[in-house]
Amino acid sequence: VALILMSCHCEAFSGFGTVHSLRRSPRRTCRQGLQQQLRSGLANWGELAEQVPKPLIRETPGNEISGASEVLSTGRLTLFRDRNGWCPYSERVWLAMLEKRLDFDEVLINLQGGKPAWYSSVVPTSQTPAIVTAEGKEVHDSARVLEFLEENYPERPLMPSDDASRAEAKKLIAQFGSMMPSGARPSSRAAFLIRGSGMPLARQDVEASLSKIDSVLGEKGGPFFMGGDVTMVDCVYAPFLERWRFQLPCMYSGLEAKSEAYPNLLKWYDAMEERVPAYASRVQGDSHTWELALDGAGGGPTTEEGSEEWLHIAKGEGQADWKEI
Repeated sequence: VALILMSCHCEAFSGFGTVHSLRRSPRRTCRQGLQQQLRSGLANWGELAEQVPKPLIRETPGNEISGASEVLSTGRLTLFRDRNGWCPYSERVWLAMLEKRLDFDEVLINLQGGKPAWYSSVVPTSQTPAIVTAEGKEVHDSARVLEFLEENYPERPLMPSDDASRAEAKKLIAQFGSMMPSGARPSSRAAFLIRGSGMPLARQDVEASLSKIDSVLGEKGGPFFMGGDVTMVDCVYAPFLERWRFQLPCMYSGLEAKSEAYPNLLKWYDAMEERVPAYASRVQGDSHTWELALDGAGGGPTTEEGSEEWLHIAKGEGQADWKEI
């Protein structure tokens, strides 16, 4: 069992399954799955192996996709997302598709070591996320994909049914950029926390965004943005709030997004984990994942003086000095 647990901790473990990819704490997930299987009375390791889902088509050594025709020949709804699960825009679409209970395949695109040559012939922008329908229609850009999914797969809607609430949900989605701190780059690893210069945002700017989001969550009584049910609005904000939950304490001493200081946001975090199984068990990253991602998010300033200032802000010292950076 120990050997299997070690092997499941590698990157190849994310991406198993016909519909889903596991990213959250693979070692713990694997251990729990093994314990459940062993308790069920399986007779031998061969039977246990049969319970392990087969890998998806993906761009990895030994399982190279030779071209676009191989991808499109399945005749199934297919999501193209980043291999490591770091892209928040891919996560938006991934979560929405899972929450809508769609039957789809995934192709994981390597954004770190160079995208495969065939990808641009499937997705002209070569960006992730993108989808290709069973009929061969390609849609890219997370906002466009989410809108397309809602219009063309209405069986399990993620937008309110009445016109007024639907318009309000669209407004919250459109206001996402203004809810986030200005002047920050939307980095996939540390979204809206670091400026283009490589320096971190002023603490008060992050706190202002947290307060705005907390206030909006309270307007409908929560725990979700539109009230008692998860909607597309939650899918849009979730990847970024997820990163903030784990990364803010690493950058700003004592600053916690999931805390009593932001009571409505605290309820939202709890509700996402307790009432949205697709998020809690499949999509959500953990502290280890996002702390490591932050470590390589931008390298910080290149000068010795700048590096010293970075250390000060990470320790929570001299926060006011960062307002003008």
